[in-house]
Amino acid sequence: MMSMSDSSLIFRTALMPASQAVAWYLVLRQRPLLAQVWKIALFYCIWALHNKYADGVTQELGQYSMGLLALAAYFNHRRASIAATVLVLINYLLALGIILSLTAHDMAMKSKNRDDWLGMTWAHTFQLYVLSNLALWTLVLVELMQQPTPLEYSVINGE
Repeated sequence: MMSMSDSSLIFRTALMPASQAVAWYLVLRQRPLLAQVWKIALFYCIWALHNKYADGVTQELGQYSMGLLALAAYFNHRRASIAATVLVLINYLLALGIILSLTAHDMAMKSKNRDDWLGMTWAHTFQLYVLSNLALWTLVLVELMQQPTPLEYSVINGE
């Protein structure tokens, strides 16, 4: 029989690729972009708050960058969204440094205090999750930077 911590870890491990699938779908298929970005960022902000306060992950910083991005995108502020996306990327670059400096085994032991199949599955999933997020938020940044400013938009549309 699985303990509650096993069930919780299975759920959280599965949530990483599931959330990325939804995020990629929203970014690639739905428009306008900022209307999708604020929803994604709000989800990850709530997840980071849970990690920090419910799970006691003291080094969690995602609530700040994702919270700023959720607000900027919600209010359709392109420049603030660009700046907040840069902060999100910086956070994932910090996580990349961690996953590059540790083996999956060491990461599972350090983060989850276990080296069984579940701990190793979590570690490998986390590695892919970080890489996927780096690609996702880089794409968001590029798309935001390519969007016309309000002045450019009015010139393009003859307003």
